[in-house]
Amino acid sequence: MQWSVELVAKDEDGLAFYLTQYKAFRLLSLQVDASSFGSTYEREITFDDEKWRDRLLDPAARTFTAVRSGSRDILSSMTIRDNLPVPAKLAARYPGPLVRWHVTGVFTLPEARRQGIANAVMTAGTQFAVHAAAAQGKDCLLTVDVYTDNASAKLHYEKAGFAVFSEGQDNGRPTAELALFVSTRSGVN
Repeated sequence: MQWSVELVAKDEDGLAFYLTQYKAFRLLSLQVDASSFGSTYEREITFDDEKWRDRLLDPAARTFTAVRSGSRDILSSMTIRDNLPVPAKLAARYPGPLVRWHVTGVFTLPEARRQGIANAVMTAGTQFAVHAAAAQGKDCLLTVDVYTDNASAKLHYEKAGFAVFSEGQDNGRPTAELALFVSTRSGVN
């Protein structure tokens, strides 16, 4: 299977792709792995195209997808959001100017798993965040929330270098917050 990783552009072509391909992919993800997300299919199916447009054009958000060559079908996706406050536990651990990006909306089709596709999407998003932080003269902090009973997701983030910094609950389900710190001056810490 041939595929490539792309940042969804915030232009007319990107919007057309987002509304025709990404919207359907996101709704499918909420059905296939409903227990992995903080949102629900029932909630997001009610979103009109304007809501989806706003998601893509949000200046703080960047969506990365792995698309199948030829068909442009999405195999995997993730969104990162910046300009978020740094949690106190992490601000104390990583003093200095930081840009925090939060990873969200991560999903890979079952038939595309264990082929390196999700890793490639994660790498593209991480590299984008690191370069953006470096351009501002700051270090980069990526965070993600995961349900701890979703062992494969937690392992995916840990293999990418994320480490648990906090644990909690979401509607009675155990959660973990993980972080990856990248110094733009000295590499991964």
